[in-house]
Amino acid sequence: AIWKLVSISDWVSKYFILLGLFLLSVVCVAIIIYKFIEFRRQKRRLVQLLLQVKKSKTFGDLAALSRGHEQYVGDKFLLESLNSLKTLIGEKPEDAKTLSSDDIEQLDLLLGQDIDALTLAEEQYLPVLGTSASVSILIGLSGTIWGLINAFFSISQEKSADLAVIAPGIAAALLTTFAGLMVA
Repeated sequence: AIWKLVSISDWVSKYFILLGLFLLSVVCVAIIIYKFIEFRRQKRRLVQLLLQVKKSKTFGDLAALSRGHEQYVGDKFLLESLNSLKTLIGEKPEDAKTLSSDDIEQLDLLLGQDIDALTLAEEQYLPVLGTSASVSILIGLSGTIWGLINAFFSISQEKSADLAVIAPGIAAALLTTFAGLMVA
């Protein structure tokens, strides 16, 4: 029945609205699958990294953990954190290598900035999903309006407001709203 509704739709509803919504849904599904696979990969590496961090005994051991795995978020964070800590310790005179409460606050601020930067990098493609959810409903609604205009045009051509005249046009119009809601 859905294919019949698509076949009775006019070319604007078929090729612009329904095809556009289909392509948008393909892009959204691809992003969702990519992010799901990426999230699982990052999570597996994070678990491995956590086990390795627990086994580490020295600062050098920690620094060696993240080398060679720069594509993972946990490794990037560990490397940036160690670099920030190394910078704070390196600025101190040789006889005072302990961290004060101000140093710990500064390290906390630096770590917060690192987390924000890494989060921003990992949120790649997510605005496309949000925009698609908002826009697809409006695209479907515009298809409904277009279909209703065509249904009223059919009434004027047939000079009859019979249900058999307007029902196919209204059904095809509602199909675009349904498609927009499904993409959203």
